[in-house]
Amino acid sequence: MLSKIINFVDVFRINLNHGFIDHHKKYIDTILKLDNSKTIMLETKGAEIRSKNVNPMALKKNESIVIDFSEYQHEEK
Repeated sequence: MLSKIINFVDVFRINLNHGFIDHHKKYIDTILKLDNSKTIMLETKGAEIRSKNVNPMALKKNESIVIDFSEYQHEEK
């Protein structure tokens, strides 16, 4: 499958959060064997954001939002 799409892809993203290391290595080796000029982006687990009691909001392209952090979580019914 990779050999069929390699010419149409600029960057391959590999999510390291799921699967096994040997599978990830196999994909990386295969991509580099087919075309070693391709970029491979490895995604690792970052901070998780949990929110509650929020209203839906629409974001516009290139718009930023600020998320305040509190290490204390208050549970309310």
